[in-house]
Amino acid sequence: MRRKCGNLFEQLLALILALCAIPLLPIILIVFVLPNLILRRIIVTFVAPIFHPEFSKILTHRSTTFSYEECQSHTVNAILSDYILKGNVSLEFLTTNFNEKILNRRTSNGDFQYPELKQYVVPWMNFNFWKIEDNFDLSEHIKLYNENRLKEYIGEEYVTGKEFHEMREKLLNSQFPQNKSPWEIILVNNYSPEDPILRVKSDKPLSVMIFKSHHSIADAFAIKKLVLGNLFEKQRGSEIAPRITKGNNKRDSFRVLVKFLHNILKMLTFPIRSLYELMFINIQLMKTSDWNVPENKQAPAVHAFTNLISVSRVKCIKNELGVSFTTLLFHICNEAMQKMMEKKEMRLKDNIPAIFPLPLPNHPEKLRNHM
Repeated sequence: MRRKCGNLFEQLLALILALCAIPLLPIILIVFVLPNLILRRIIVTFVAPIFHPEFSKILTHRSTTFSYEECQSHTVNAILSDYILKGNVSLEFLTTNFNEKILNRRTSNGDFQYPELKQYVVPWMNFNFWKIEDNFDLSEHIKLYNENRLKEYIGEEYVTGKEFHEMREKLLNSQFPQNKSPWEIILVNNYSPEDPILRVKSDKPLSVMIFKSHHSIADAFAIKKLVLGNLFEKQRGSEIAPRITKGNNKRDSFRVLVKFLHNILKMLTFPIRSLYELMFINIQLMKTSDWNVPENKQAPAVHAFTNLISVSRVKCIKNELGVSFTTLLFHICNEAMQKMMEKKEMRLKDNIPAIFPLPLPNHPEKLRNHM
């Protein structure tokens, strides 16, 4: 009862602080936000081209959020995605196709579709810019498993599941090279998966293309579209097609109206909702716990992997429980964090603030963080 009252008091306090902060919004916008936007425009348009003509465009505001760290010294914002292929794929075939279908792909205006893959982040005047990599060499970004720095794991003809997990774990915890675009692909041939269903489905050896990239380039959804939409164009049919159903016109019109009114309500309440969430999160962060560690005492980030969990298995579980796919993923993440903290004998709080990013609809074709 005491815990519930404490949580209710924190929510009430956050609401009061948010209501008190509403009159300050115009002052905050005029004094802090507007000058920063003007300064950003001046630097990007006039100052940077004069002093640093080698700079490309400035990072988008969402990408800037993930680029506060140096890519070469941290791995907090690294993304790893795997693509299992039938048959052994040669390094030359993969490199040639990647160069033709992705690196040299151009827009209708003649510009490169994915210029970030040849650029790296450079901070200047408290802003982050893209800079073209000197002497770009694709062979430094796409490597065969038995020819890269992870070769100490090779000891069997087939790459087993355990070896594969260890290799991915070490890859995700490794640093990106200095002054290089923060992405790389590791091609693994003769892969022997742990999933017996996957082994039965293919009568050929399997390969895995591991795509590691820094979050400042794009989110995982953009990387997926990049690979499946360009490199493996034949797999476009595997995308989930929109479901077409014949419904009641009146019911559909009512749903559209409800959705429209809901969006209007969200827009009108956004200032108070955003302020409330900001205040509540800060109240939670003021609490002392093993989870809330000062930055100067934080250990380097360490990533670990579980065994592969198939999407079909997740769907079966969510259908059995009668919940949404996203809800189940959130629950899995929550349970994983709780078990990790219990294993480390950390003090657990009733409520711990955490963020689970989700992709927004209508993701652009460019490499972007759209969430």
